[in-house]
Amino acid sequence: MAKNEKVSVTFPELEMQTTTFNKEDHTGILNVNMGLAKFEHKRIFPWHCSLIIDNQYSLDNGLPTRVELKEPADFIKYLDQNISHPENSPRNALFLANIYWNHTRKIIWRVHNPELTNSFLQGVIESKNHLREFKFNIEFDADWNLTEWHLS
Repeated sequence: MAKNEKVSVTFPELEMQTTTFNKEDHTGILNVNMGLAKFEHKRIFPWHCSLIIDNQYSLDNGLPTRVELKEPADFIKYLDQNISHPENSPRNALFLANIYWNHTRKIIWRVHNPELTNSFLQGVIESKNHLREFKFNIEFDADWNLTEWHLS
């Protein structure tokens, strides 16, 4: 996409699908936005942002407890709002998935401008004003290859 190219985009509705899976002898739960499977403007969101939070409260099988699901909910909502809709900027990200597996929660977005997302997340880390420690990675994935497992 050319830097100054204007495109009219209709964003897909959230179509959440929940499935369970097994990997390395651990049960996992995938909540994925299947609305992105048929999204026509994938090239506008060529960056894959994944954020991993270690659970503080997990069941023996590695899945989160009810407390772990509820306690960081406002923090995760704050992250999503600021990654997807940065202040004074157009839509910057689309929520892809939330994965619970092996004592972790992984949240994934498809991102338009990685600098905005990186700057925001670095600011949250540096402020030390967050409910849970987290790490994140943003990588270029124009063909959406990193979403194949989630959206299949």
